[in-house]
Formats: sequence, structure tokens, C-alpha cells
Amino acid sequence: MQNETIAEVAAAHPERLCGAATVPMQDPQAAARVLRRAVLELGFRSVQVATYFGGPRFLDDPALDPFWRAAEERRKR
Repeated sequence: MQNETIAEVAAAHPERLCGAATVPMQDPQAAARVLRRAVLELGFRSVQVATYFGGPRFLDDPALDPFWRAAEERRKR
């Protein structure tokens, strides 16, 4: 719901705002799905990636590969 609200507000003022979708990095599979939907359905051009998401995991952790693959897919289009 948060991303939908951000997209709606940004779309109402495109000359002033560009929203960034939020993704649930604690669940890499869900983060990949949210990223795809944010770009393809809601029109986002960026996402906000938290640098801490509950645990000893860093952004280069292989567990996050599903998210990074989804981001790379979007970059190639």
C-alpha cells in the first residue's frame, strides 16, 4: 500500500516529484517481486534499499541475489 500511495502522489506532481519504491530486503524473493511490480505496474524509476534490515546480512550477501537479479533485469530494458 505504501508504494501505491507514493506512486499516486508522485504521478499527481510529475514536474516536482519522483518517487522511490520501498522493498522488503529482509525477504529477497519478495523484494524482487515488489521491485518488478514497482517498475512495471506503478511506474517507478528507482527503489529505496535499506542498508540494515535486521541481522548480520550485508548488501553483497548471496542471499540477496534474487533481488539483484531482478534489478539487473530492469536495468537492461
